[in-house]
Amino acid sequence: MLKLKDVRHILKLKRNLISVGQLADIEMKTTFDGNVCKMMKGVMIMIHDKKEGTLYMTSSSTTSILVASSDVDADTWHHRLWHMSEKEMKAMISKRKLPELKYIDLDFCEDYVYEKKRKVNFSKVMKSPKAERLELVHTDVWGKASVPSLGSSLYFVTFIDDASRKVKIHFLKQKIKSV
Repeated sequence: MLKLKDVRHILKLKRNLISVGQLADIEMKTTFDGNVCKMMKGVMIMIHDKKEGTLYMTSSSTTSILVASSDVDADTWHHRLWHMSEKEMKAMISKRKLPELKYIDLDFCEDYVYEKKRKVNFSKVMKSPKAERLELVHTDVWGKASVPSLGSSLYFVTFIDDASRKVKIHFLKQKIKSV
């Protein structure tokens, strides 16, 4: 996705215009060859479209150019709203609940897919919790994280007391395999 900053938003303008000078400022290479316009960032082709009349039009469905961007974009709101779907966010915009957003085009969100995955109940019988503290403790190890924590930990282990439901979390720099 191509994001431009410090753009002007003109409500009555029917087409979006891109400044080639501003593209040059963000190290985008723009070439015009006959009826073809190509915009590249490094070796990646961001936009490749043909000339229509006197204008080079970006009409490709794979091209995603935001007209104007406020400090808070749709992806930021998507994360703030616990990975709310695009459809639900559009409904909020129509009800004027997110006034600073005018346009929503969310990128693929892996967290959204995992969050909305169907949950399976493994037990049909409700088990009563243990009466005594520390009689039964549930534990789980999570990791390896792709980015270390501030304390350089890549794993964490959780302990949940069945009686009190008290949770303890301990961060681990490495996972030691048992013998």
